[in-house]
Amino acid sequence: MALTGLEIFKLLPKTNCGACGVAYLPGLCHGLAAGKTDLSKCPYISDEARAKLVEASTPPSPGNHRGGASALKNRRGNRDVPP
Repeated sequence: MALTGLEIFKLLPKTNCGACGVAYLPGLCHGLAAGKTDLSKCPYISDEARAKLVEASTPPSPGNHRGGASALKNRRGNRDVPP
């Protein structure tokens, strides 16, 4: 599940130090949410926050989701629309 900039902001240290190259922390957070910057740019992130952000940005494996072709089957096991 993708996180919003605000959700990412809550996980990062509120130093506003600029060490990442972004003038203020919300800018870094929105860049991370949009996939336009990398998490490694923040030198002060905790290991716990890093793990949460990496987990949230990792796409699910093909076998770990609901839906897809199997969700299209009706009660008889046919892959057509219900009558």
